[in-house]
Order: sequence, then C-alpha cells, then structure tokens
Amino acid sequence: MRTIAVICSILMPGFGQLFNRQYFKALILLLLEIGLNSTIHLNHVIKLDMLGHDDKILHAANLGVAHFYPGFYVMNTWDAFASAKPYPPDYRAIIFFIIAGFAGTFCVIFSEYIPNPVVTSGLSMIAIIVTGSLAFNKSSNTSSL
Repeated sequence: MRTIAVICSILMPGFGQLFNRQYFKALILLLLEIGLNSTIHLNHVIKLDMLGHDDKILHAANLGVAHFYPGFYVMNTWDAFASAKPYPPDYRAIIFFIIAGFAGTFCVIFSEYIPNPVVTSGLSMIAIIVTGSLAFNKSSNTSSL
C-alpha cells in the first residue's frame, strides 16, 4: 500500500493522499502543485528539456521559486508514504526522501552545468524515493505482529 501511495504521489502531488483517502489534504496539495507549476513554468521547462533546449531552460524557468519545488515534491511523497495504512511507517525511510530532496535542489542550483537538468533531477529524485519506499515498505511494527 505504501509503495502504491508513493507512486501515485510521484505521478501527481496529491494523488497519493487521494489513494490514502485524505481528501482535504489532497485538494490542498493539488492546488499547491498547480500554483507552483504555473509560477515556475514547469510544463514549458519540461518540454524544453525534452527537446534538448538546455540553454533556454534557465531563461524560461522561475528559478527563485524552482528551488522550493524539490522540497515540496519530496514532502508530498513522504506524506503519502507515512500516511498509508494499516501500520505506522518505518521512519528509517526518511533518509531516502531527504537525500532525494537534496539531489533535486542541487540539480536546480547547478542546472546550467547539468545536461537535461529537469529530467535528470526528476529521475534522480524518483529513483531515490522509490528505492527508499521499496526498502522500507514494511512497517517498523511488523516484527511484533
């Protein structure tokens, strides 16, 4: 259940909360995602990155706000992971989520030196988050059950 919630949140912030039946939280995260996406011009930047226009990305993106997006993204996926039922999460997994947030933030900071910076940062964050989710999918209390 935790891994499915995380995958839903990776697809779209708030979807993991929908999966966990936390409808109000999902609505808030979806609205935040729409606001951040619009402010950063994220969809346009992703399109430029996929077409190989790395030089245009720095001018198209609102980097002042983009530095906050990896933290928001990781917080969203962690919340989906930690809120999944039926057991409490194994909190050792948070290390992977923190590392993913740092990786994404460093990719934003050094985006002018990284080829395909948006795809690189996104895929590196997703790989780290999924690894942590799979490694600590079981509850920390499963040994006592």
